[in-house]
Amino acid sequence: MNSPKMRKGRGRASLQEFLEEEVPKAKVENSVQNEESGVRSHIKHDSAFKIRFETLPLRDVRLNYKNKRLITQMVRFIPDEIIDAYDENDGLSMEDFIKSKVNEIPINKIIHQHHVASGLIKGSTRGGKHAVDNDVLNYPCHDDLYDLEEEGIFIGKGVCFSNINSSNDEVNNLIEAFVEKVKLTGESLAITEELTEIPAVFKTGAMHTLAYGHQRYCYLVYSLGLNEPYYFILKTNSEHQDRTIYLENNTKTSEGGYEQLLSFYFAAKDTNGSSDEIMKTLSIKRSYFFKIKPFIDDIRLINVVKQYGIHQSLHHITEQYRIVKQALTALESSPSKDKILKAFEEKMRYESSTAHESSEETIDVEQPKKETKPKSKSYLPIKIPKDEDKVQKLFFQDVREWSELDIDDFDLKSDKGLKKYLAALVDELSE
Repeated sequence: MNSPKMRKGRGRASLQEFLEEEVPKAKVENSVQNEESGVRSHIKHDSAFKIRFETLPLRDVRLNYKNKRLITQMVRFIPDEIIDAYDENDGLSMEDFIKSKVNEIPINKIIHQHHVASGLIKGSTRGGKHAVDNDVLNYPCHDDLYDLEEEGIFIGKGVCFSNINSSNDEVNNLIEAFVEKVKLTGESLAITEELTEIPAVFKTGAMHTLAYGHQRYCYLVYSLGLNEPYYFILKTNSEHQDRTIYLENNTKTSEGGYEQLLSFYFAAKDTNGSSDEIMKTLSIKRSYFFKIKPFIDDIRLINVVKQYGIHQSLHHITEQYRIVKQALTALESSPSKDKILKAFEEKMRYESSTAHESSEETIDVEQPKKETKPKSKSYLPIKIPKDEDKVQKLFFQDVREWSELDIDDFDLKSDKGLKKYLAALVDELSE
């Protein structure tokens, strides 16, 4: 790897060599003349002259606790010294050797910050006294997703593997896909020596913190190791990080529903404005905004999603909330947030338990292809019971516990059969 950008010693670099600090007078005059003649001006925007780069050893860059991805809090970076000490003649594979040295591999930096701020451990850093950022406690800590001491997604020079065995298959799939992506992109980066998008950092004491580009940073560690330098965009301030992270990730499809809700919540709080301002700043439509607004207004709903639907899509989550809210509104015009929260938690808990049961009973069957032609919406001619106990029983209890209907009498594989069964359940409650 002889790229000058990657081998440059530590120090601040800039776009001075590409962009002049002042636009020559002649160019300005020519540009004005071009404007008058209808020809587009080539004067650079002021912001172009403010971009700066800084070349940093990767060990001096830390993860940002404001990043909303679950994966970000599972990563543990392997010091170069451990990888250099590996000797295949000892009879151990690289993975087994690293596992044997797990006590020498730091825990995830974000979780470490959480534990320092909460007083669980004492913090220290190179270059001076550790400054505790208590704001970290306002953000979620996912230290319950794996064993911090023994497990992790381990990344180092030429190495990436996971020994996390989650009870949630979707989380395991997420980890597996991430590990594969780091290996493929990291190996490609070793050849190309260039990222398509350069990660950004801002200065925090003796360290630099990633503003965005956490996954790209992982590619760099895999390709270069922690001791090698790379160049980063240097942000002049750390304001509105949540908004920046949201907008940077908004075009990506790899975020799950839980992660998206966290991103929406904190980005909206960072905006600190009216609903219209939030919609404009985050570039979302009004209809979409009001689907996620309840979760922005009450983070407890997002905590329920973490507990019972961390792998669910955003559409599925918001639809479950809509069903619950609609059922409660049929009983009273303005149900309280606490009542909605309780009902939503019951709904998500029930869905989670039934999904787990069905996954154990399901055999591999080829799924029919979805129809591509649009379907017209159909509505059930059913009157929702007004009695609260009956609504609770219909929506939030297992019908097998109270219904005397024989499900063999209904074709539950067809829409018509399902509608007939639901109508029969409502009739049974009304008797």
